[in-house]
This record gives sequence, C-alpha cells and structure tokens, in this order.
Amino acid sequence: MDPDIVRGFKAPGIEGPGEVQVFISIRDGMERVSALEVMEEIPQELAITRSLGGEDPAARGRTSLRDGDGGATVLEHGQYFTLPAGAAGYFHEYEQHHRLYCRQYVERVKAFLERQPGYPLG
Repeated sequence: MDPDIVRGFKAPGIEGPGEVQVFISIRDGMERVSALEVMEEIPQELAITRSLGGEDPAARGRTSLRDGDGGATVLEHGQYFTLPAGAAGYFHEYEQHHRLYCRQYVERVKAFLERQPGYPLG
C-alpha cells in the first residue's frame, strides 16, 4: 500500500510459502526495487512475509483478513522488528514513528477501497 509503488508482480516460480513479490517504486525521482518473500500463507486469510535484503533479518509482516460483524471484513496488519542496541532511550520516538506509519497505512487502504467500483457497499 506504499503510494510510491508504480508496479508490483509475483516473481516466476513458487506460489504460497517461498513466493516472491516484487515492487517497483519511484521516490524522489529515483526508481527503487523491493521484494517480499511469503513465509507462511493461508490463502485469502493470512500472510506472513519478510523483506528480502532488509537490514533486520528478524523483521516480519503479518496481514490477515477475517469476517467481522454485519458482513464487514476485518483487515489486521502487524509489523515485527528488532530495535537496535541502545534504542531503549528512544522508544517513544520509535513508537510515534510506528503509529504514524500505521495511520498512513490505514488511510491508504481506505483510499484504495473508495476507488473500487460499487463502494460503498450497501
């Protein structure tokens, strides 16, 4: 849901766990390539991913969908990462940065849904 992404595709090969998803983005006029590996998947329900070539080898993303009340769909997205040594004194700044990232992510999901045909449902 990064607004800088101009193209995304699945790399040829494995589907499900081991699958690689590639994203091309333009940031500050520069083209960048990033990729995620699917670590675990329950199709249409759950995906646990890791960023390929990232600085934190323990970092993971977790995205899940489930049925909610009144016919709604609930999207949950989590990020798991390692804080660098000595970061305890800066925890408040890390927390603020992550909260901002979460708000921006939700806003991008909302904007995406609003562009879909038939939105709002009902």
